[in-house]
Amino acid sequence: MRQGPCSEEDCFILLKQFEHVLESDPLIDEVGFIHPSQFNLLDEEAGFSNVYQNELQPNNGTSRKFWNQDHKLGISTDILVQLCKYAKHAFLLALDEYKRHGNISCSPSTPESEVMKHSQAVLLLSSDFGTAWNARKLILSKKDQLSAFTQELRLSGLILSNSPKSESTWSHRRWIIKMISLGFPTLQVIITKESELVESIGEALWLHRRFLSLNWIMYFTCNDSDVSPEPGESIIMNEEIAIFINNEIRLLESAMTVPDTKFEDFQAQALHTGVYMLWLTKKMPELWRMLEEKLGTEKVKCVMSTIAQERPSHHLVNV
Repeated sequence: MRQGPCSEEDCFILLKQFEHVLESDPLIDEVGFIHPSQFNLLDEEAGFSNVYQNELQPNNGTSRKFWNQDHKLGISTDILVQLCKYAKHAFLLALDEYKRHGNISCSPSTPESEVMKHSQAVLLLSSDFGTAWNARKLILSKKDQLSAFTQELRLSGLILSNSPKSESTWSHRRWIIKMISLGFPTLQVIITKESELVESIGEALWLHRRFLSLNWIMYFTCNDSDVSPEPGESIIMNEEIAIFINNEIRLLESAMTVPDTKFEDFQAQALHTGVYMLWLTKKMPELWRMLEEKLGTEKVKCVMSTIAQERPSHHLVNV
């Protein structure tokens, strides 16, 4: 059951617990929002009793807040609104303190450290909160340690694990890389790792699009016929299906435009596009003829040749 608004003291405790989880496991590489009904299933799959299961729970023990195992962090959807609201409140108070007094102490609880701690919590819950990103830029722009910037890349990567299309997060990463390029000799290593991140997220997004397209196809078949067609059978064309197919062909044509094949990220994008195209034609055989008409037979053959040469992993090709 969704909880009502928590008291200021309860929200403070909730935020402290969240930040404690983040501090106690600095290697967290994935975060997600989980419905309370999924916590027990996660525990069963992990084969353990979660360390945070019984902390800060109501007397009846029915509510779960966080799940943390193998450097994966789950946050209950029941607390997102109240946790985010209080994290923003704490962050803005810390930011005001920082602007008034600056980093006047060497203790761990300086205004600067409080801004960084609370802004991290806010951005993991609301990745497009620009004030938090700007505050981190303000503080980091005064740093001259490479470790501060690499740590910021790690944080933004963690945020992208749950919000891969967050433009604010990608923009912040570009700013970090520019800062590194101005003062450190490790830019090539950073760029290489960035390309790997982009490729991994790109693959995940294509898989997600495949999931969405499959649901569209199921919707079409259920609405056009009492019986869904067997694999390989044609789906009756109507206006909705025609719009869907035209949109997918435009996407494929755009994604397969590779400005310069020497860049690996463009090559990976073209490969993922081709695999998606192959998968889609297996689901909708009539699409093959339309692809050849729109893209040209030679371009389609070139894509198929690329797939055969690269031999992508089976989870991309299997249908």
